Amino acid sequence: MVSIIRRKFTAIELQLKQSTCEAVMILRSRFLDARHVAVVVTDLLRSWMPNCRVMNLHLVAQMTALFYVHFNCN
Repeated sequence: MVSIIRRKFTAIELQLKQSTCEAVMILRSRFLDARHVAVVVTDLLRSWMPNCRVMNLHLVAQMTALFYVHFNCN
């Protein structure tokens, strides 16, 4: 009886670990995508508006990245 419960608990524990790992990898991927978008947008803004303050460019880039992540979530 105890061995059956241990096997079921072990199976549930393994499934939980796998699900957690998958969720972390998805979040990591979205974070890296957002960072890439922010870098690309900052570079584009620098070339289009060279006189604009760097802080403003970073703010716009970060907002763009947040929108990107928000609208690309499944």
